[in-house]
Amino acid sequence: MANSLPPPPEADGVRSAPQTSHQLSLNPLDDRLRRIEAVAVQARARFGAASIGPASLYGAA
Repeated sequence: MANSLPPPPEADGVRSAPQTSHQLSLNPLDDRLRRIEAVAVQARARFGAASIGPASLYGAA
C-alpha cells in the first residue's frame, strides 16, 4: 500500500534563528525565563547535556 499522505507545505519566507526576532512582552517573567534558558544552553554546551536537569534526579548529597 502506497503512502497516501500529501507532501509537507513549502516553508516560504522562513529565516534562520539568528535572523529572527522575538515578540516583545511586558511580562517580566518572560524576560527572566529567556535569560534562564540562555544560561542553561551555555551550561549544556560547556559541561554536557546532562549538566542541567531536575534536582530530584541527582539524589541526596
